[in-house]
Amino acid sequence: MSKKINTILLFLLCIVFVSNAQQNFKSLYTEAGKALYEARTNFANLLLPEKFSEAEEFFDNAVEINKESGTSAEAIDNLKKCMEILNEIQTPLSERRKAFDTVLKLRQKAFGLNADLLASTAWETAEENFADAVERFNDGEIENALSMVPKIEINYKDAIAYAQKANELIYKWQPLLQAYNADADVIAPEEFNDGWELYTEALEMIEEEENLAEIQRTLIEAARHFEKAREKAEEFGRKFPDVLQTRRKAQISQAEIYASKNWQKAEELLNEATENFFDNNISEAETYAVKATFKYGYAWNSARKKLLTKDAKLQIKLAKDAGAEKYAPNTLKKSIEDLGIAQNMLIESAANLNKAIDLIIQAKQEAETAREVAEIIAEVQKGDKTWEDEFILHNSLPTVTIPAKSITRTTALYSAMKALARAKEAEAEKYSPKLFAQSKELLDFAKKEIGKKNYSLSEIAKIANKIETTALRSMKIAEIVSKIENGKVSAEEIVLNRILKPAVQSHANIPNIEKKKPKEKTAPQYVPPEEIFTPEEAVFLSRGKTTVIRLVGIKYPPGQIYLNRKGKTILDKLLKYLNHYNIKKMEIRCFTDNIGSKRFNEKLSLKRAAIIKDYLVKHSNILPGKIKIFGMGPALPIASNRTKKGREANKRVEVTIVRD
Repeated sequence: MSKKINTILLFLLCIVFVSNAQQNFKSLYTEAGKALYEARTNFANLLLPEKFSEAEEFFDNAVEINKESGTSAEAIDNLKKCMEILNEIQTPLSERRKAFDTVLKLRQKAFGLNADLLASTAWETAEENFADAVERFNDGEIENALSMVPKIEINYKDAIAYAQKANELIYKWQPLLQAYNADADVIAPEEFNDGWELYTEALEMIEEEENLAEIQRTLIEAARHFEKAREKAEEFGRKFPDVLQTRRKAQISQAEIYASKNWQKAEELLNEATENFFDNNISEAETYAVKATFKYGYAWNSARKKLLTKDAKLQIKLAKDAGAEKYAPNTLKKSIEDLGIAQNMLIESAANLNKAIDLIIQAKQEAETAREVAEIIAEVQKGDKTWEDEFILHNSLPTVTIPAKSITRTTALYSAMKALARAKEAEAEKYSPKLFAQSKELLDFAKKEIGKKNYSLSEIAKIANKIETTALRSMKIAEIVSKIENGKVSAEEIVLNRILKPAVQSHANIPNIEKKKPKEKTAPQYVPPEEIFTPEEAVFLSRGKTTVIRLVGIKYPPGQIYLNRKGKTILDKLLKYLNHYNIKKMEIRCFTDNIGSKRFNEKLSLKRAAIIKDYLVKHSNILPGKIKIFGMGPALPIASNRTKKGREANKRVEVTIVRD
């Protein structure tokens, strides 16, 4: 018997040891990951490359060991060695940053101007000389190393000068932008294409770092062609503005894809109109322009209909995948019915188009609601959350009205105690335990404090009011949940009418009665995305365990990679949204338009993604290893690159979040 007890005790001790080891590994892993990130942002990889690489190697070894054989003493030892190295290099790193301060600043400026892409020869020369100087400094040849600084500064300045000019020629070159904005590529294609050939030739010369004067001569000739194309396009546009406006609307709706036949026919009619116009056959040109306008309008509506229908069907599928057929059948059914009615309306008569489109939009919104309802109910059914949690998370606690009443110190808490008793009778301890416990705790606190002279009668009234409000909300939630549990009301109805439509609540004049108690760390309060982001800042492309957010408010000046103040504000809001979740992994994808070469745009977008990642890591507890970045360049455009509006839409940031 004694042997058996000893074996059990030994087994329990092993479990405790393993658990502690896992906790130690996780803690050290987080600490080392953060320290590595901080060291990199302080240029340890440039100024102490050997030591930094050694620290990185220990960190990678620890991760690999943990993956292969679980948490072990060896894995923890590797993390400790990583931390030891990073601690050792703090002082020498500070010395080297001070010694090479001007070089580092110039390097950052050059990098921000994409000198590594646009002035790669000067950049590589500067990088080689900088690495050589750092190596000499680390070998103790300090004077020799510092004597190289002026030369390195000149190298980076050369790279900056070339990159600045190249950026201006690629991104701020008005002849091309003006020609695009006037639709010269469509109305005067011959002149535009002549200019385009010379422009792309200049871009190739920039990539090969040829003489800037020669590049400028090529661009002057290209500008002449673009200017001629623009003038012709503007002349046509003044005469026939309707056809161009309708064409732009069709283009934004992706009519080239979703109404290709009508689009192609409209393009042919526009071509006939422009040819006749420039041949001075004005009456023929007008006839073709009117026909083209009508055809573009038809293509626009047709594409819009297909796009919206496709989106509505996708939302219905997502709702079904989330369990809406089981948990939100009525809402899902209404969505499917509305989509069916809209499609029948389209078949019956083209005159019903606008009404049908409104109904398709409504069907899409109903499907989105059905999915959200299903996700909420499914979480409660699985036990991941309670109904009370959902009321709190969606900021939809029941509204209660507390009538004004005159009180004394003796009667102050009478109504509050009565409300708590009513909540208990409604089984709030079972169905709304958090609010019930909160009101009970507040009451206990108030009973102790009410006799103290430092609380005025008005303060006591406010405290009593808060206790009563919390208790009555707890009671109302308990009554609602009890009805759900007993089948007297459907969960779908409650989610639709009480959780997804939060009651307007007033929290005015309710003091923080725990101001005298020590502050405790609490879990972050959930805030709905709609209360964090405006539609101009972020669009949620999908929600759930995998959430995709398009951060539409993050904008970059042409060719730039750094975040402006608004971009940082939006990332702060993203972190506020993420604060409520355990993040399994994140992916950041940055996209560009098609101005410039594909290679350049891919590297430009990768830099932008890297800077966004750095910002998120620096301002949160998210480990760098959890975030992957992708430079998508001009891939997967969501709008036409032929218009300014389309190019702006294509320059975007999308973040994919996978939650535990």
